[in-house]
Amino acid sequence: MPQYFPASDSKEGMTVQEEGPSENVATGSCTVKFTAHLCVSIYGEFVKVGVDGEEPLCADIDPIPLEIMGGTNIVVRGNTFPDVPFEGHGLPAPITLNGKGNTDGVNNVGNGSIDESGNIEIEGYSFFINALGMVGEVPDLAFTTGSTEDLEGLGVIEGSPLTDDGKLTLVIGTKIGHLFPAADEKLYGASLSAIFEGEVSPSLSQCKGGDSKPQSTFVTKIVLDDTGHQTEAMLPGLNSMEIGKAYISQGSQDIGPDFESSAKFRIVNATAKPISIDIPQIQGPFMFEALQGASLKQELPSKRPLILKVTFHPEKNNVEGPGEISRMLMLGPDVYQLVGEAMSPSGKMLMDVEDADGRFQQASDTLKLGEVAISTTGRREFFSCRIIKCDGAEKLSQCIPCVDVLLNICQLLSVDKNGAPIGTVDPSCDPVGNAKDLFSIGLGGQGGVTPSKRTIEIKNEGVKPLTISAVDIEELPGSKSVEQFQAVANTALPVTLKPYNISKETFRVTAVYEPSDLIGFDGSEAVVGRPAKDRAMLRVSSEGTNRTVELLGMTSVKEVPSLHVYFKSATGTKEQTDGSEFAFRGLTTETNDLAAPVFIKLSDSAVKSVRVTKISLDAGSAFEWLDTKDKIDAKPENVRCTTPIFDAGGGVSGRITDLKPVGLLPNGFDVKPGAYTADSMPLFGCVNFHAGMEKKKQYKGGLTIQTVELESSGQPVRNPDGSLKQTMFNIGLLAVINPIKGKLIFRLTQTMAGIMNPQFPGVSAASSKEEMDVQIADGLAEESDKFVMPGAIVLDPFDEETIKDEKGNVVTTPGDGITMVYRKIDTHPVKNVYDDPLLPVYTSLVYDGEAPEGNKGVFFDYPNVPETLKNPGLRIYTASLSYPGPLATPDERAENISLCQQVDPCGEEEQKLYGKGPTDKTKRGVCSFFYCSAGGWDKSPSMHLSEEFEGGERKDMCKTVGEPQKLSDIPGYYQLNGRIDITNVGFRLWGPTYFNNPAGPLGPVPPMDAIFNLSFTTGVLLPGGEHDLIPDKRVNIAKQEYKINLTDTTLETPRLCDTSVKNRPIRGEVYSSWKYLAPLLVKDEEGAMPAGCPEPGNNFTGGSAFLRGRPLDQETGSITLVATAKFASDNNLTFAFKDVMFFVVLNGWMCDPEGSEDNFEGVRCYDNVQNSRDANNTISMME
Repeated sequence: MPQYFPASDSKEGMTVQEEGPSENVATGSCTVKFTAHLCVSIYGEFVKVGVDGEEPLCADIDPIPLEIMGGTNIVVRGNTFPDVPFEGHGLPAPITLNGKGNTDGVNNVGNGSIDESGNIEIEGYSFFINALGMVGEVPDLAFTTGSTEDLEGLGVIEGSPLTDDGKLTLVIGTKIGHLFPAADEKLYGASLSAIFEGEVSPSLSQCKGGDSKPQSTFVTKIVLDDTGHQTEAMLPGLNSMEIGKAYISQGSQDIGPDFESSAKFRIVNATAKPISIDIPQIQGPFMFEALQGASLKQELPSKRPLILKVTFHPEKNNVEGPGEISRMLMLGPDVYQLVGEAMSPSGKMLMDVEDADGRFQQASDTLKLGEVAISTTGRREFFSCRIIKCDGAEKLSQCIPCVDVLLNICQLLSVDKNGAPIGTVDPSCDPVGNAKDLFSIGLGGQGGVTPSKRTIEIKNEGVKPLTISAVDIEELPGSKSVEQFQAVANTALPVTLKPYNISKETFRVTAVYEPSDLIGFDGSEAVVGRPAKDRAMLRVSSEGTNRTVELLGMTSVKEVPSLHVYFKSATGTKEQTDGSEFAFRGLTTETNDLAAPVFIKLSDSAVKSVRVTKISLDAGSAFEWLDTKDKIDAKPENVRCTTPIFDAGGGVSGRITDLKPVGLLPNGFDVKPGAYTADSMPLFGCVNFHAGMEKKKQYKGGLTIQTVELESSGQPVRNPDGSLKQTMFNIGLLAVINPIKGKLIFRLTQTMAGIMNPQFPGVSAASSKEEMDVQIADGLAEESDKFVMPGAIVLDPFDEETIKDEKGNVVTTPGDGITMVYRKIDTHPVKNVYDDPLLPVYTSLVYDGEAPEGNKGVFFDYPNVPETLKNPGLRIYTASLSYPGPLATPDERAENISLCQQVDPCGEEEQKLYGKGPTDKTKRGVCSFFYCSAGGWDKSPSMHLSEEFEGGERKDMCKTVGEPQKLSDIPGYYQLNGRIDITNVGFRLWGPTYFNNPAGPLGPVPPMDAIFNLSFTTGVLLPGGEHDLIPDKRVNIAKQEYKINLTDTTLETPRLCDTSVKNRPIRGEVYSSWKYLAPLLVKDEEGAMPAGCPEPGNNFTGGSAFLRGRPLDQETGSITLVATAKFASDNNLTFAFKDVMFFVVLNGWMCDPEGSEDNFEGVRCYDNVQNSRDANNTISMME
């Protein structure tokens, strides 16, 4: 061990590291020892001690610990006050004076003050007189360095303040009241005084942080290094013995490692002589233990170490409250500070912040949300101006706002901050107004703001539950830009977190920075090259404590030129906005090269010229930029870039093959306002896709156009620092080889329905192949339960097709923005019982190959359709609403169709069986189905009653058995990245159930008949967005009904986890039905954070969750569509459905009817029986 002190007791030549006083010492919190000579006088009728010539009762007493806190408060405690025995002097019997009597003295605490002059006042203390086994209390005593009151027979007793050299006299004076009968006879009503005269060690100056450092002892802390080996560490300031953190114990029940912390120290006598060590066993919240058989009280030999274990155990009676607790410890003549952190025993909030890699790190006091780059739009207004000549040039002058642009000759001009036109002159040709444009955040494709987000994870590191009551954004006082930040909690508040070490529960808040202006908090304005800074405070409130984090965000100006960029292909001229994506059409596995020409012009409202200085592609991508005639001609003629010529009908009538792009060398190409039309705009080059050696299914890249804005003189506009005012225009590039498109069969392999009834919320799902195989082996299912419902979907990602329905009505045309059609689903009751066991009885067909032309169904124009093909409508089985009802045990319920009796849903007697039970004794119950129909909301008369909708023809299905419904095909939106949104769908659920029948438990109730307006998506179900994914007006957005409530007690919606955990037995194992939704539940709007019900073996915290779909996989064709809506407030729906939210999930894959039968495509797409590829597109709760 290094020798820091020489072997001498001399102070000269000692090596002490020069440091300022420890911050811990400077607090002035310490425990001093008052070593005193005590003299007690009593004057009463029967006892006189210390008066009239009698000797007082005097004794030298053991040191009294005096706790000085913060330099101003002082405490004396009964449990540390020494026992003082007295006898003789006229006392009737020996007595002992102490501060605890026959208790532990913990509750006997005297509190007071000490000032800079050493004056001390301590009140509320009790002395206890112990005699002959009996105890009497002298309460409400006051220690003082001043004067007592004038006591009968004793007079006024004087004390003296604590001096710099430690001298102190404390006095007490009182009248003795009731003690116990034997003592009362002699002492009741007597005057009592006590004088404590002695010395305090250490001195007051040392306690308040004097500059003295240890001179005789050297102490190090024993710690473990990163490898687990024991080593030693220097003390901060050489005298601060830091123990650790612990929660404040509220009683004997609070024990264990949370409520105490320990540390070991090596104490070495650094002098040449022994020194006296006298360490108490307990000093306030600190407890001491000498290890290795040593003693706390000893003469410590020179260079001999003493290993001391210090335990910090704060209790409500020995610390002043949460915070840093400091007490002084004397080691020989040296003063050390014991330091511990006492923590509130309530919950303790710990914040972590998610980094770029998805890991959570401890949050600091400032959270940077980064920089949000926005595009700006110069504001323009119409003016009527005079034109005058200035130095031979025409200038605008005397402009006034244009009142009527139709009746007056008006010009659209940029305006400054005062609304005055820019670039005008007065009649003397002098410039008028501010030359600076008034900018606002741009809107639309070129200016959408992408918010910056950071996720904060909050844990309860305390020992008791922590209730978070609010999460708020607080604006800074005087901020010039407000409402730039949002805080989004992942569950409704308040929320209570159990201690994390037990529950692993967390609460997450997303801090969102989405600037709505260009102004910073200090009033500065964002310009190119100089961002504006926004600031606000995020406050998380809980009981008794708040945590705040400063939020910082930067708004920078991303100048997007007022360009219109066009790609031309055989399907037309496609404009690409900044940030959009261009998808190449016609790529196959044989394609090596495919090119598209790129044209640029300015927007019609542009007033300044723009110079295109550079066009580039992402490095390393599969795309090439061909910007010269030589580069274009170097490609094989059959794949060379050409420009299509369109006829009046939009068809390609020819091609321009001799392409000559404009050159950007040496100084770029100037694009002037109004110089070009859509027919005359210049060609800048071609983007060529080149597959290369590496063959992939999908390729991505990016095109960047760099420009500078020009002054009217033709010179580039410059930033304040003199640099060019450059702007960027970015377009994504996507090439998919043989993308999924055209006429496809959506093989619906698994349907799920989440019915959020307040009494029995749950998820019903068609069993996965894994589950079905087990159930078939156990006799609980049959092969007929493995069925598939094929549907017709036409995908048109390049918006180039005219798609019609079977009656010849046009559903979508090229260029109308519609890029897919889901053909109508008409599922209604019929009397048919089919020979084919895979065709559901009493259910209509969506396709019948034997029907006459014009009435075959959804595959009327598909290839490879078998002549006798019959495909059923969409019928979803619901086990919970089949007889014997939702409250039946799993052993009583028919989880599969083969276990229940199928009856005519419109038969008068058969309908009663839904409430009475099966007549077939081999069946467990009576099957209930949702007959599902879908069509375009606005063009499907059968979705509307006549009094609700003009032309509405919705009818009772049992009165129109066998009659087709009037439904239209459903348009939607498909992108090659797999996103599908099928919006504004009319969706009908019909059918008798356990509750909806003539003989059910609720009495006669007609079959359920519910109509919804919903949207299916492969994305996250959220309100707002480009397409309305929650069009149902019955859904209460404010109450977050579009989310699935897992465990959140603050939401009004029912909690799914209460009824869906460990509720489905299979072969002796019990599974959780919520897991059908497990891959589809997410915490965040981006769909990146999985959610679920808390169970042993997972880290889910419950709360609430969004439901998401899964995009169309271009490799496998797999897809998941999700939707949500709310049942109407209709009494005929019964309590089972009235005002109940429901969620629907469709799992399946897109099958190509012209694909390979070896891959279960081609004619096999139309099969109603499940195959192995179908089985891969289901979700199992057993996983």
